[in-house]
Amino acid sequence: MFKIVGYVEIVDAKIISELIGFQNTKGFHGSLVEIGVHHGRLFFIMAFARAEGEKLLAIDIFEDDYINVNTKGSGRNVKFFENCQKLGLKLADNEIYKGSSLDIDAKFVVLRVGQSKFCSVDGGHMFHHVVNDLQIARGSLTAEGIIAIDDFCNSTWPEVTFASYEFLKEYNGDIVPFLISRGKLYCTTKQYSATYRDRIASCSSFDDCVKDKITILGSETLVLKQRIAYRIKDYIKDRLKPIL
Repeated sequence: MFKIVGYVEIVDAKIISELIGFQNTKGFHGSLVEIGVHHGRLFFIMAFARAEGEKLLAIDIFEDDYINVNTKGSGRNVKFFENCQKLGLKLADNEIYKGSSLDIDAKFVVLRVGQSKFCSVDGGHMFHHVVNDLQIARGSLTAEGIIAIDDFCNSTWPEVTFASYEFLKEYNGDIVPFLISRGKLYCTTKQYSATYRDRIASCSSFDDCVKDKITILGSETLVLKQRIAYRIKDYIKDRLKPIL
């Protein structure tokens, strides 16, 4: 195996795999979408957790951001597609969009791959980017779909949090948070928030985490805080072998 560069913590990898697997067992079908795929670390987790026949959509500008003219290259464009080849993941033309998410909308996503049951929002981190991407995610979501927002409450990217709150306030009573980790905020429709929250709360895979509950805009939200000893252990494991 090989190392996939990215910023997904192991606990979030486990959360995403568990949630998508749970959707599969419940017969919740739809596409899996990511806005901002980088080298594909999270995208591949979604890809290999999906049910048979479900489509993917990778949305990114895929710029070759540090190509060396004397080598084959190692930019985002090159690395993502190299990783697809190494993992044996074949994407159809309609499962890749090379361009800014500011130039598309929810209808574009639905026309390409249908409604999404899981959407990862990790594109531009400025306010207008996040608001735009969350509108795309909401507009293309199935009734039981999940939106994962990266870098929520990250002090390095405060506009992600501000934009996320504006979005949640706008859709208050429709889209609500149900889970927050150190790196992401997970949201779904109000109808399914307790279903997903209770699933993660009762899952033994997260016994290495401290579980708590808070309220965000009136919605009960599970907090997963991985104990420091386990976080160090996972950090070392992540450096020694790939996440997949």
